[in-house]
Amino acid sequence: MRTERLKGILPILIIVSLMATAVTTVSFLSVSQVTAAGSSSYNKIVLGGNTAYTLNGDAALPWKLYEAGDRPPVMAAKRVDNGAVVAAGLVASCRNGRWNDIDNPNPHLDNLLHQAFQWMVSGAENVLWYGETEDYIYNDANYCSQLIDNLRLKFGYAIDNTIDSAFTPITPVLLAPYDVLVIPQFELGDVGTGGNPNLLPDNVVETIENFVRDGGGLLIMEGGDTFGYNYAEVQNKILRALDMNIYFQSDTVMDNINNWGSDWEITADVDNTTGIGSTYQNSTGKTVIGLYHVSSLVSTYRVSTSISPEYQDGFPGGILSFTVNVWNLGSYGDNYILVVSENVWKAELSENRLEDAPCGDSASTTLTVTIPADAPLGAEDKITVTVTSQTENAVSDDANCIVHATSWTGSAVFSLVDLYTVNVEKILDLGQGSKLVVKFYTYGDAFENENVIDNFSPPWQVEENESAWNPEGIGVKKAKLDLTIDNTENVISTIASFTVRKIHLEIRFTEIPLEWALAENKVPLEIEFSEIPMYWALAPP
Repeated sequence: MRTERLKGILPILIIVSLMATAVTTVSFLSVSQVTAAGSSSYNKIVLGGNTAYTLNGDAALPWKLYEAGDRPPVMAAKRVDNGAVVAAGLVASCRNGRWNDIDNPNPHLDNLLHQAFQWMVSGAENVLWYGETEDYIYNDANYCSQLIDNLRLKFGYAIDNTIDSAFTPITPVLLAPYDVLVIPQFELGDVGTGGNPNLLPDNVVETIENFVRDGGGLLIMEGGDTFGYNYAEVQNKILRALDMNIYFQSDTVMDNINNWGSDWEITADVDNTTGIGSTYQNSTGKTVIGLYHVSSLVSTYRVSTSISPEYQDGFPGGILSFTVNVWNLGSYGDNYILVVSENVWKAELSENRLEDAPCGDSASTTLTVTIPADAPLGAEDKITVTVTSQTENAVSDDANCIVHATSWTGSAVFSLVDLYTVNVEKILDLGQGSKLVVKFYTYGDAFENENVIDNFSPPWQVEENESAWNPEGIGVKKAKLDLTIDNTENVISTIASFTVRKIHLEIRFTEIPLEWALAENKVPLEIEFSEIPMYWALAPP
């Protein structure tokens, strides 16, 4: 393992760096406060294509697994006071034979870095490619020499490194001669854990932060986690100090369609609407780049929303209420704007802005939907509520609900009383119609007869058990409970239906002898008992 040989010098890193400059402790709380208050105006420069997705390859769980269509960001850039920072999950691409593999049709990483350097510091010439084994850096200037040579020869940079077989602390004196600092992934912590940011001294972070805020450029890189060599949390400690608002995560970006070899050798998009992407396109004529084994970035402002219930029935002219729940899943407090869309019917929120939502907390508001009085029965309206972070506008989530215009709500359940009679257990709220009718049918669905069990004026609520018998005195085969107008042939809605099956008749057949023994008039039971076998033969299983 690459990092095993580094553990013995870890105390040296901490002790020497602490001696190199005055110590200022940056607590998680203070970083959190700064980040929450800072600007979030970063730009995504390089993104996976529409078929790119991410996988988790080690024990460190990513904040977000991107799916195809999400276009996972790989490089982002942001101005920070007088300087700038570029965060890129492509450190493995920098190594010799990776970015410039003969099978890579878009080997333009040298050009992309050149555009990034110039965007960060206009006219930049002097670059420090920091690190070696003793500095907890694997992707040093030796492993990335072909890329560095191209930057020198093609673009005229003076690029130094710290390879001297000894630990080199990052101090203001070290950084003073340079326009741009390149950190090609600090490997601090155990493999497969996402790294241990506590092993990166606070004063080193402060030195890098001051270098950037005073006008320097920082290219900080991370890599895919397939083999566990992802130390996202170490790099993120620096990004948090710089209020980056988008951070590395432990994952690997894959693409089984748009690649130039294996799934992890992706063809990524370069956004030509950004300053870096525009000059990259002008220089190369392309808006894509071939990369090797990259990791993604994710905003730490995250939100989730849901609507409860997701579906409701209501009467035309009625008003239904839904609860919209909003969860702050990010690392910092946030404010949210809520917007209703896609609706045809009137839909309103009791609050369209949620203020000061703490991280890990939730809040709710009420969505009311009015069904038009002339809405046709069966009509539906889909309502979408979108919740957007006001700190990071790219962070949003939406949820949907459906409202259905109906003539009734509730339930009705049939059961067989005897061969000729059904029971209807009903709990109903009726908004239209004037009659509840039980209609009887043959097994072939031919109409036999009907029994009106309720006359009413809407709106009407009913909760009762009621029996209905076939007026012709014949056995029940199929029955429906219909909501109708005065003319029972005009059915508004079929509320429930029932089919008598063999099991129903078998149960009834066993009940009759017990009833017969107690009955004063035994003849009806004897007739029913004798007729059941005939109906049983016709009944479905």
